[in-house]
Amino acid sequence: KYLELHSECDLFILQIHAFLDNYFDVGQLLEDSETKQQAIAKVSELEEQLGIAHERMHELEHGNSSKIAELQKALSFAEEQMENAKKERDDISHTLNSLRQSQQDRRLNVVRKIREKLFI
Repeated sequence: KYLELHSECDLFILQIHAFLDNYFDVGQLLEDSETKQQAIAKVSELEEQLGIAHERMHELEHGNSSKIAELQKALSFAEEQMENAKKERDDISHTLNSLRQSQQDRRLNVVRKIREKLFI
């Protein structure tokens, strides 16, 4: 009879352990559920903010690309204008040097002619 009681007691203890293993703390489950809902809401909010940030970044990149293209075009035009100005300066310098040389040649010619007339 002792063995029977002991066996029944063990069975009862086993059932209690099984019950405790399957016992859920409803309060804890509710708290976990609320925490999960808050986390989901936060993730949704962050995803929306990330989408807005990506959109803004795309707009800025597009604007910057347009501005870069515009500035490159302006730079090319300025470089072309500078090259034209250099060529014009070189042409004017060459013409000026030619005129100076021509003037010098004429002056020397006049001086030579004057000397020739004086010594004849």
